Amino acid sequence: RSENGSEQTLFFDAMRELRLKQGQVVGLCVQGLTEDFRFLPAGGRRRAEVLFDAESLSLVQNDVLEEQVAFDNMIKRSRAATQRDLEHLTLRLAAVISGVRVEDDNNPLSPDRLVAHFGRACSCIEIDIKPRLVLYKLFEKQVLVHLKSIYEAANKYLIEQGVMPDLRSVTPASRQAGRRQPIYQQGQVIDSATGAIQETTREDTLEVLRQLLGT
Repeated sequence: RSENGSEQTLFFDAMRELRLKQGQVVGLCVQGLTEDFRFLPAGGRRRAEVLFDAESLSLVQNDVLEEQVAFDNMIKRSRAATQRDLEHLTLRLAAVISGVRVEDDNNPLSPDRLVAHFGRACSCIEIDIKPRLVLYKLFEKQVLVHLKSIYEAANKYLIEQGVMPDLRSVTPASRQAGRRQPIYQQGQVIDSATGAIQETTREDTLEVLRQLLGT
């Protein structure tokens, strides 16, 4: 709720700008998610951050800092609420996605990646820092808050496919041990009814995850 007429006008202008750019923001988010589901090397990815050239940075340094703090806090809160489910999902994806090492920072469903895509998509919106921070807060309340249920559904699906069904807790040691001595080869799952090892494809798994995320 705005405190005065000037601030109210600021928010009205922001709402109008957002309506005009809504399709572009959604398109950029989907584009980023699509790229992530290709599981490119994690080293080529950037964290959620605000990007400006040096000249612009000197003029908007405080706004940049506020945005970066908002991004970091959103990610921290989301990770704290979903840590175990996210870790289990990452381990299970690592078991079925061949040819790439899946980590939290290149898991396309991680808070880091989702916030990064939304932040970059919103860079096309020309609005003041106050309504921008409100927009990020709405993203957290309307999207990130549902990640736990998405992770639970994704893990449930993978368990039903026989992917690490007995996974309980995750430690750095168990992560490394799991990679050194997998119970089956990457790209395979265990039939929950027969116990037989069956082939699966990256596309099968990723298509289900895309559906869970609504892309």
